[in-house]
Amino acid sequence: MKQYTARLFFLLWPLIMQGQQVTLRQCLLLIEKNYPKVSEKQLHMEQWKLADENLKKNFLPTVGLNLQASYQSDVIEMDIPLPGFTLTPPDKE
Repeated sequence: MKQYTARLFFLLWPLIMQGQQVTLRQCLLLIEKNYPKVSEKQLHMEQWKLADENLKKNFLPTVGLNLQASYQSDVIEMDIPLPGFTLTPPDKE
């Protein structure tokens, strides 16, 4: 009886194990379709790459230039009398 079931098992083995064959590419497509976390992981990776690039840019030296100019149209006059000293106001140029 054991030999009969063993032979039957080995004869039916290919039929039992014959199933749907799935390639690796099909498996990856099914994963992307059924598990949205995979696409979120790609977005997180892009976000980390951009953050890393921004951090690297902050370590570069920077050059700054700050200028300030003013124009004064009034001439200061002093009306204080000083003995032995006279102040002449400058021209308005």
